[in-house]
Amino acid sequence: ASGRLRHDPTLGLADAALAGLFAASAAVRRIRPPGGGPDTFPLTVAARRVVARDQDVVELTLTPSANAALPRWHPGAHLDIHLPSGLVRQYSLCGDPSVAGH
Repeated sequence: ASGRLRHDPTLGLADAALAGLFAASAAVRRIRPPGGGPDTFPLTVAARRVVARDQDVVELTLTPSANAALPRWHPGAHLDIHLPSGLVRQYSLCGDPSVAGH
């Protein structure tokens, strides 16, 4: 009871563990996809449109690169878009799957 703060080793250990978890989490979110995997292929954003007043919801029209065909898909399926910054964004697919080309 000298009025000085005491170092709590348990709290220090917990702080170090949490810092390590946050660093690992950031590294995992920035992992680039393996090149050329069966579920990985380049797409071009042909159009982008904000569809909500708060700028947080966008509509992207994706087209295949070169003359490649898009794989079959269904509404509600998801895409992981790997951005040049290393971040990954998830998008839900919607629209008419019978429309070819996008």
